[in-house]
Amino acid sequence: LRAHSCAARRRMSYHGCFLGETGSGKTYKARQLAASFRRGRVPVLAFVPPGHAWTEATWQTYDPDAFLTKVNASRQCAVFIEFSDAEVGKFDVGFTRLFTWSRNFGHRCFMIAQRHTQANPTIRDQCR
Repeated sequence: LRAHSCAARRRMSYHGCFLGETGSGKTYKARQLAASFRRGRVPVLAFVPPGHAWTEATWQTYDPDAFLTKVNASRQCAVFIEFSDAEVGKFDVGFTRLFTWSRNFGHRCFMIAQRHTQANPTIRDQCR
């Protein structure tokens, strides 16, 4: 378990994204990474659509306000966000700030989307 914890903490140094068309495996890969963080005792916060429960997540919702409140009140978490044009706008300031300010709180954020253009350019620039 110690090796998982050390490896998970080392991976906390940058943000990332999972991009691809429907069925390409982006959510599957994101959930595998989330499970790795959980094994390393890193809390996992997930913003996912209703009906898409992530057993790998410590906490999840699809309420944008509740999600931002939870992330801002937490520290050193792996944060996964499934982008949806219906709930999170491309220029949503709160979600953009997650990627620009969250390192100050020890978070690592991951965007999951079909196209990189679904996210604000500032978010895209923060991902490796």
